[in-house]
Amino acid sequence: MTGLQIHFAAGTVGYQCVSETQAPLPATRVLRQRVEHIKFRPGILYEIFGFVPAKTANMGEDEKECWVLSDEFSMRQASEWDSALKHYIGLCTIPGARKDLEEEEKLASNNNPDLIRAEIDKRSKAMLETKATKTMLFMLCGFNWKLIVGHEFTGNSFCSETG
Repeated sequence: MTGLQIHFAAGTVGYQCVSETQAPLPATRVLRQRVEHIKFRPGILYEIFGFVPAKTANMGEDEKECWVLSDEFSMRQASEWDSALKHYIGLCTIPGARKDLEEEEKLASNNNPDLIRAEIDKRSKAMLETKATKTMLFMLCGFNWKLIVGHEFTGNSFCSETG
């Protein structure tokens, strides 16, 4: 088992305990450098699923049971260049959605489907160019463990009733 697997399975305190009592292990800074290549782009973080076997290796079958949760958090509005991802982060990654948008546009455009789609696309593009105010996290959670497997940035006008 590598130091990274031990740290991932046992957490920082458990890793330090093993390092002090069992065998010398790399510093936690070295471990962080080992995962710097993982790109934490918005969306599903497929690379993270490779850590699930290490996280659950020493668990009983009942401890391995998990569910998917999502939670939304407020964040400071900002847009910053991410040199690792080579693009700006902090912009909305999910277009705003309103259940009544299509009906509203039908009335305004005499039921022309092309005009409706153009207006929806225009509003979605504007939303994607807006600085995010919230982040949605998607997690796998067991009884005594959790693992973030995805995230998206949203604005204030995201409608939770659609989707």
